[in-house]
Amino acid sequence: MNMNADPHGGDGADEARLRTDGGSKMPGVPSGEEESQPEPDSTSTSSSGAQMPGVPDSKGPEPAAKANEGNTCGAPTEDAEDDVTHGLTTAFTLNALASTADPAAVVDDARNWSDWVGVVGTVDSPTMNTFLRRNGVDIDFFNGANGPAERLARVAQSGSTFHSDRLVLVGVPGEEGFAPEDGWEFEPLEPTAEEAGWELK
Repeated sequence: MNMNADPHGGDGADEARLRTDGGSKMPGVPSGEEESQPEPDSTSTSSSGAQMPGVPDSKGPEPAAKANEGNTCGAPTEDAEDDVTHGLTTAFTLNALASTADPAAVVDDARNWSDWVGVVGTVDSPTMNTFLRRNGVDIDFFNGANGPAERLARVAQSGSTFHSDRLVLVGVPGEEGFAPEDGWEFEPLEPTAEEAGWELK
């Protein structure tokens, strides 16, 4: 007769198994023979494959374009900023963007060589927002209630979030005055579009 048998008919091991959901092994809890062998740390991802917060990714930093995915009119994350910098802020006049066949594609393309992309114009904020929303344009800044030259002058200040070493405004003829003399270069839309491969209306 087993003197260690449980008075209810089971030994200690059976009772332990009953406490763990009908005898099945509890997830995440090693069995007795596994306790002496720590699990190797072979991955830093969760079971779904997503990066675990606070754990460095062994595959290297995420590309800046992906890291900023889904951010509308927002600055890139700090990690994205650290990856690539171009030293260029590009602004379009609203008239220039409206003259292109696909304003959203033009802005997306400009992001390939720009750290920041904005839009300025002489319209009010609701009109500007309507244009951006209807055309799916994702920008970092626009002039709002301020005039174009005033907004661009603020961007040109060294303490501005959107300041870069080089500042370029792309516009149509007659809008050269939008670009403040201090820091901004004016580039006409047509030759810029031809060089970049943007289709105009």
